[in-house]
Amino acid sequence: MLNGHEISIFFGALVALGCGGNAVDLGHGENRGWADAPAAGSSATAPQTIYQSEEAIVGFALDDDTLYALVTHGETFELVSCRLERCRSERTILFSGSWLDQPSPLSTPLVLSGGWLYWIVGNGGRDGIAACPTTGCGQPSLVPTLVRGGVTGDGEGGAYWFDREGALMRIAANSPAAERVRDCAGEIGEPSSGVARGDYLYFSDVSSVRRIRKDGTRAPELLATDDMIFGLGLAADAVYYASQVLTGRIVQCPVDGCTTGGRTLAANQRWPEGVQINGTEAFWLNNQRFSQAPTNATLSHATLRSCALPDCAAVNDRVSDLLLDGVIRYENAGPKFAVSSRAIVWLEQFHGIGTSLRRLTR
Repeated sequence: MLNGHEISIFFGALVALGCGGNAVDLGHGENRGWADAPAAGSSATAPQTIYQSEEAIVGFALDDDTLYALVTHGETFELVSCRLERCRSERTILFSGSWLDQPSPLSTPLVLSGGWLYWIVGNGGRDGIAACPTTGCGQPSLVPTLVRGGVTGDGEGGAYWFDREGALMRIAANSPAAERVRDCAGEIGEPSSGVARGDYLYFSDVSSVRRIRKDGTRAPELLATDDMIFGLGLAADAVYYASQVLTGRIVQCPVDGCTTGGRTLAANQRWPEGVQINGTEAFWLNNQRFSQAPTNATLSHATLRSCALPDCAAVNDRVSDLLLDGVIRYENAGPKFAVSSRAIVWLEQFHGIGTSLRRLTR
């Protein structure tokens, strides 16, 4: 986590730099902000920049070809949406307000569920889950809670998470309050990734993968145990996770559990994390170094990889040399990339402060 001095430098820089949302030339480093896609005929296989500025994106989500993002502007922030090809010229501001009135951490999952967006807030005593419709809002609603982890949408406009007391929490679309579904203290570890599907919420911590009924009527079921688990993906018939132990690997486990151990789909992966499943492909990040180890104030390089399911016969490098933050690993930080049927979008560090959001056509 940032210490007080680092936080003051970070936010002081954002305040001093002002808004960079009107720039178009991102290629030479002079003008920055949002960008439209290049003219027709440009290579669809080359990564393209959507946003680049010292003013940071702290969370983003992707729905087919629509991007949603939380962007800081010093003491204010914006919740925006746009088509990936027209994020400069056709960007919609869903909410714009004071950072102090609606505090947010330095990084948060931005969870898309039905027609609602959810994110974690917590900076100055107003800790909770904020919510805003994808059509925009006059003021995001705030449900007070201390989030422990596993924030995910249920696809029906609601969201689930575990709070600091170990309770499974649920909020329905447009609800003013959250429901305490089950007290799971003593039944869970420190959940990080969460995915809701059907009657269950699947979640992982550093040493296990579990699932719990969304109505809370049963204790969490243990699906798999492993070492150094970072990231969880879900398909119709299987759970996928990354283990950073030894050489690193991507593991497949049936949704009802790995009674005889998981199946390694991709071995010799360098400190993998953040598994996501889209269609018949699995995606994850390989890191240059162990992602949780303290390092000097430098950027870390990573590679975004994928393979075709169910067998993962060949692993492909989709994006190489991503620049990620090599120092700060935020608690409850948002994912570094998102995948839809049409595009891959990822978030990089820009000059060590601020962010660059980029995309690749699938």
